Amino acid sequence: MKNTWDYIERVRAEYIRRERPDDGQCSNYRIALLLGISQASISLYKSGARHGDDVTAAKIADYLRLPHAQVIADLALERAVNEGNDYMAKVWAGVVATFAAPLIQMPPRVAGGATASAAPAETKKRRTAVAGRRSVSIELDGGDGRNRTADLGVMNPSL
Repeated sequence: MKNTWDYIERVRAEYIRRERPDDGQCSNYRIALLLGISQASISLYKSGARHGDDVTAAKIADYLRLPHAQVIADLALERAVNEGNDYMAKVWAGVVATFAAPLIQMPPRVAGGATASAAPAETKKRRTAVAGRRSVSIELDGGDGRNRTADLGVMNPSL
């Protein structure tokens, strides 16, 4: 799972790659203009005090040329985990897992488990396969020094 700040940093890197390869400069002001959000929002995303909404997710997806559903699901999962809404975290984790499934190859029947780390160091997603059923748990550093863990239980066995 990627969080809002991870996506903001991907937008920054993509802007530098496309528009400013010579000097590698991209300010928060420029990111705010690209996404149609305020500079204050950028700061709140960085601190973890705020999480991107669906409109911001769609704008990020457009700029990065990613599927809208992928970015919207990642940010919705981030919001659900940070709000402590375990039910919605489970729902969104199932959606996110559909995008991650091709990246994480696991045999259908494994005793024990396998670990896959998401891109940011502060976010860990663990998928465990036991008797053909997969469960997902997510650890998220909310930026406030408190780690939140959501045990999302058994997901769709066909994933």
